[in-house]
Amino acid sequence: MNLHNDYSSKSRGHISITPQMILAAIKRLHLRKVYVPSNLISEYLRGSYPVENNVRMFTEELKRKLDCAVRVGLILKHGEDLYYLPTLRQKANALKTAFTAFWEIYKNYPKFRISKARNQNKNHFTLKERTKNRKYSKNNDNHSK
Repeated sequence: MNLHNDYSSKSRGHISITPQMILAAIKRLHLRKVYVPSNLISEYLRGSYPVENNVRMFTEELKRKLDCAVRVGLILKHGEDLYYLPTLRQKANALKTAFTAFWEIYKNYPKFRISKARNQNKNHFTLKERTKNRKYSKNNDNHSK
């Protein structure tokens, strides 16, 4: 019976790269370099976490996750392959951009609702028309009795 946990790296499995892992790696590496290349991020993650052993698959996953982190503003990209943390001002501008986008969508929302209503089937009556038709039919029912 083996009491040691000497599993091969394949039997241990691996975890997927998370945004928190990327942020932690860049924070740590950012202390030494202003712009951190993806190969240093890769080395840090591979040394600190049980990630994918296949280098090609790991690199593809890392590239996708780095691109996603840049899109949401978690990190910023400088040039082709250098990443860094946003400053407080850059974070505030990113937040301002999100709020601006929100208000633009909200401002155009009534126009969107009106155009959507116009495109609906013409056989559907509005609430006002249904109420009027209902009153008319009740009045006619009373007269016919």
